Amino acid sequence: MSRIKAVLVVISCLSGTSAISMPACDVVAALQRIHFAQERLVEAPQRMLASRDRVVLRQGLKSLSPANISYGLGSQINAEQRNLIFQVLDGSQMFLGALDDNNIQLALDIRKNPTNQRRAERVLDILPKFECHTGVQGENGGTSRSASGLTDGFTGEAIAKQLPWLGLVLAIVSGVLWLAIPRIRKKMVTRKQRARRFPLNQSVKYIYKQDIYGGKVVDISCYGLKLQHNTSSASVGDIIDIWMLGDWQKGTVTWSNDVYCGLQFKFPLLVSDIRTLRMYSKNGKAA
Repeated sequence: MSRIKAVLVVISCLSGTSAISMPACDVVAALQRIHFAQERLVEAPQRMLASRDRVVLRQGLKSLSPANISYGLGSQINAEQRNLIFQVLDGSQMFLGALDDNNIQLALDIRKNPTNQRRAERVLDILPKFECHTGVQGENGGTSRSASGLTDGFTGEAIAKQLPWLGLVLAIVSGVLWLAIPRIRKKMVTRKQRARRFPLNQSVKYIYKQDIYGGKVVDISCYGLKLQHNTSSASVGDIIDIWMLGDWQKGTVTWSNDVYCGLQFKFPLLVSDIRTLRMYSKNGKAA
């Protein structure tokens, strides 16, 4: 039994998940793990599909439910900061979804999106105000419970004695991954292809070949849109910049006729961005 418990403690330490409500310290640690796991994955895209950082990212996202964030951070953050954290988690979920679809290029585009990067940096600026103390000595000389969930009984020496068993567990997990990865790579339908499209009918300004035109977005998804344009000369491969969400969104023409054309965004939008655009459209506001 002690061997099994030691293995479970190590796995719990690596994943950092918790089935109960998380204190602020654990929420902060999970957000930091999610951020740095994505940074390491982007630095080595050739290892994205088999990297342990991908497992860390998945476990971190699974642990950070809205209820856990609200319980952990509570009144220490305002509504704007809470919404910012949810947007960053939304982008991280899209990043992981692209990896699950074996679409490394899309994952890189999502992570390198300037808007997503600015949001991630702002969240990191918020986090330092939450101080997390681990391994603090108590009044009676004992050591208090750390944020990782390890108890006093499981020291480094105790876990080291179980390394042969841990090695066996890791070997089994590696074997399963070795068999599963080829199946993942056979998936040809990407999230981009089956993304849900939403009707919009929103008037917009766009730049085509250095001239500004007026048009209308007929429908939109996180990865592209259908534009009713005034430039019949637009052809496949041309670049069009559309003013939306307070910035110029760059898109590439994927198909075109005399009235409409399809654009694929260089940087995918978040689901929350789509909700904002639909709200503007219903209220008659500019995109």
